[in-house]
Amino acid sequence: MNLKFGKGGKNQDEKALTSRTEKQTNSAAVKRGTISAALIAVGVVICIIFNLVVAQLPTSIMEIDLSTEKIYTVSDTSVEFLAELEDDIVITALVQDGDLDDRISKFLDNYCALSDHVSWQQIDPVKYPSALTTYDAEEGQFVVYNTTEGTSELIESTDILVYDWTYYYYYGTLYYTDFDAEGQFTSAINRLTSDTTKLIYLTEGHGEGSLSDSVISLLGKSQLDTDTVNLLTTGEIPEDCDELMILGPTSDFGEDEITLIEDYLAEGGKVTILLDDEGTDTPNLDGLLETYGLTLVDGYIAETAQGYYYQVYGNYAIFPSLSTVSGITSSLSSDATVLLYGARGMEVVDPARDTITVTTFMSTSDSALAVTTNTDGETVTTEGEYVLGAVATEEIDDETTARLTVYSTNSIIDENVTAVSSSLANETLFVNSVAAGFDDIENLSIESKSLEVSYNTITPWMTLSATFIIIIPAVILVVGLVIWLRRRRK
Repeated sequence: MNLKFGKGGKNQDEKALTSRTEKQTNSAAVKRGTISAALIAVGVVICIIFNLVVAQLPTSIMEIDLSTEKIYTVSDTSVEFLAELEDDIVITALVQDGDLDDRISKFLDNYCALSDHVSWQQIDPVKYPSALTTYDAEEGQFVVYNTTEGTSELIESTDILVYDWTYYYYYGTLYYTDFDAEGQFTSAINRLTSDTTKLIYLTEGHGEGSLSDSVISLLGKSQLDTDTVNLLTTGEIPEDCDELMILGPTSDFGEDEITLIEDYLAEGGKVTILLDDEGTDTPNLDGLLETYGLTLVDGYIAETAQGYYYQVYGNYAIFPSLSTVSGITSSLSSDATVLLYGARGMEVVDPARDTITVTTFMSTSDSALAVTTNTDGETVTTEGEYVLGAVATEEIDDETTARLTVYSTNSIIDENVTAVSSSLANETLFVNSVAAGFDDIENLSIESKSLEVSYNTITPWMTLSATFIIIIPAVILVVGLVIWLRRRRK
C-alpha cells in the first residue's frame, strides 16, 4: 500500500520538533536561573547571619589597636593580675548617655574581657539619680566595686583622661595629654583585694628633694604611701617605717643620724639613697655606702660612645646599661631606655661584713669616663666601667634581709628628665627598685600612656563585612549573569 504525505506534512513535524526543543531549553534555563537565584539567596542569608554573629563579638576581638602608645592594649602586668583575680569586680561609669569617651569604653571592653570576674556598666545619673546616692559618688566618677567584699573605690574621670590645666586656663578648651585607664583600674582593684600597705619615710633637713606627683602616683598604685621624717629632730626612725628614702641631700648627715640608719639596717630595714647631681661632699653618707661595698669616684660620668652631652643643666647626659638578670629590671622590655645627667660613678669594693652582697642593676660601658677638673683648671678623665645603680643586701636571719639601694644621681626621677620622652623607663625602674624589697607587695605601678601622639583603631571586620555583604554577592551575580548569557546565545 502506498502512503502519501501531504505537501506540508514534513514542515509540520519539524515545527513540532523545534517547539519541543525550545520548550526543553527554556525549561532548563528556568531551572538554572532558579538554582542561581537560590544560591545567591543562600549566600546572602549566610552573609547576614555571619555579620549578625560577628556583631556580637567583643571589642577585644573586633578591633586591632594601632595607636602609637597602644592605649587600648592591656599590659602583661594587668593580664597576669586579672588572671589570678578571685573576687568579683564591677566597674560603673556614672556618666550620661552619649558623654562617655569612646577611648574609655573601648579600653574597658578589652580590659573586662581578660577576666570572668570583672565587668563594667554605664548608668546615666540623670535618668537614675538614685545611683549617686547608692554609690555615694558624683556624676562623672567611676565606681570600682568589689561585690565579694562589699567595698568600693572612686576614680575621677580626670585621673583617667588627664588634661593640661595650663592649656585649659589660657585657651578654655581641654587638651588631653595622658590616658591612665589601666593604671587607675588595676591599682583600684588591687587595693580592694589586698589589705597590705607600706609606708616610706623621706628624710628632711639636708636640702633633700621631693618626689614628683607622677612618682607618688606610681608608688600609690603599688600601695606604697609616703611621709617625711627629720632624723635630727626626732632622734629616731619611726616604728611604722617600712622603708627610709634619702633623696638628693645637699648637705651631709650627722654621725648620730648615720648611726640610726645603720641600726635600722641591722634590724633588717630597707633604705634607698639617691645622691644629688651637684656632687655634694658627704663623707658621713659616703662612709655608710662603703660599709655596704660601694665607693664613689671623683667627677661626673660621660660616655665616649655617646659623646659629651650638655643638654641637661650643663651636665653630661648618658644612657646607662641595664642589667638583664636583676629582679629590678626584669619587668622592663629589652629595649627599655633610661636617661641620666650629673651622674657620679661608683665602684664595688669589699663590704665591711662577708654577709653583705652587692648586685649591680645599672652601669656604664667599659669605655666611660669620670671627668674632673684639676687645680690648674684642666679637664682630667679616667676611663673605666662605673656603677650607677646597685643593691646591697644582708641576711639578718632566716626571715629578715636588710636592703640598701643606691642611685648615683637623683636625676633618675627628675621631672625635667622624665618629661623628655614618654618612652623613658626612669620612673618605672625607680618604683621597681622600691617595691622589690617587699615580698608581700605586688608592683602594679603602671604608667599612664601619652595622648600627645596620633592613634587610630582599625576594625578589620569592616573589611570582612564589606566582603561578605557586597563583594562576594556581587561576584556571584556577575558570574551567574555571564554564564546565563553565554548559554542563552547557544
